[in-house]
Amino acid sequence: MGSRWRDGWVKVNPLQTGFFRVNYSEEDWQRLVPPIESLELHATDRLGVQNDAYALSKAGLLPVTQFLSLAQAYQNEDDPSVWSDLASNLRDIEQLICEEPIHSAYQSFARGIFGPAARKLAGIQSQEKAIWTPYSDPLFEPGGVILTPT
Repeated sequence: MGSRWRDGWVKVNPLQTGFFRVNYSEEDWQRLVPPIESLELHATDRLGVQNDAYALSKAGLLPVTQFLSLAQAYQNEDDPSVWSDLASNLRDIEQLICEEPIHSAYQSFARGIFGPAARKLAGIQSQEKAIWTPYSDPLFEPGGVILTPT
């Protein structure tokens, strides 16, 4: 867990023990995708990686597309704290673009991230058997959205 050079990736600030943001090179952000997808990286570090990416994007220090690309790695996420923080960050972006023509595409993008976990939580197997609705649950912040059975 934490920092690791084997397999070509390294997570700086393991277990988020320091009070600072970490900005990686584009290649190093991409190297963190496999350990995030496989849940090899500790949940605290998975939370920290996406939160750093979002904060850096918000500050104009990282393209928001880099954060959104990284966010796709969280489809297998199983930790409620990570989901809650990621959902909050994605909702912040959605609020900025809710009146823009790309809003529906963004919602589809978010469904792609949250869909697998939401279907697993709801005990359903396919997108066709689910709808995207507001849902309040300890796993997600109030007002968040997940897939629920129809």
